[in-house]
Amino acid sequence: MALEAFRTARPPPSESAYEKTFHARLESVQARPEVQAAVARWGRVLTVPLAGTYWGRI
Repeated sequence: MALEAFRTARPPPSESAYEKTFHARLESVQARPEVQAAVARWGRVLTVPLAGTYWGRI
């Protein structure tokens, strides 16, 4: 279930300070070796070529 939100999208035109902090933390978790290993074994990264304005970048 944790891999469901593992996707990338274009950043929205503007982000609040909270959103910037949240996304920086999310990206740091996604970059962890154990997370990368889990993605390689059980999942994939979904790349959405649209701006992440509806659901955000998660």
